[in-house]
Amino acid sequence: MYDDGREDLDEDRYDQAESKFKQLADMNGPQTDAALYWKAYAQNRMGKRDSALSTIADLKRRFPQSRWQKMPAPWKSKRANPRETPHIRIIRAIAI
Repeated sequence: MYDDGREDLDEDRYDQAESKFKQLADMNGPQTDAALYWKAYAQNRMGKRDSALSTIADLKRRFPQSRWQKMPAPWKSKRANPRETPHIRIIRAIAI
């Protein structure tokens, strides 16, 4: 399911990706933190900023040690890494 969700993101099918990552997060398995991260990304891409921020807050609350919630926002440095994918830059932008 995780790979299917990532494929949906790559194909700009954000509504489908959000649904898959929600299902994965609801399973509370080993990929729950990653699923929440990508769910927030999909929500942000669809213009659901409040939902995305809520999802990121849930990620931070439930997984304080997760690498997915520890990525710094790009505006905290003078320049974003040009080798980052757009996915990572956008998630960092909403993950304060």
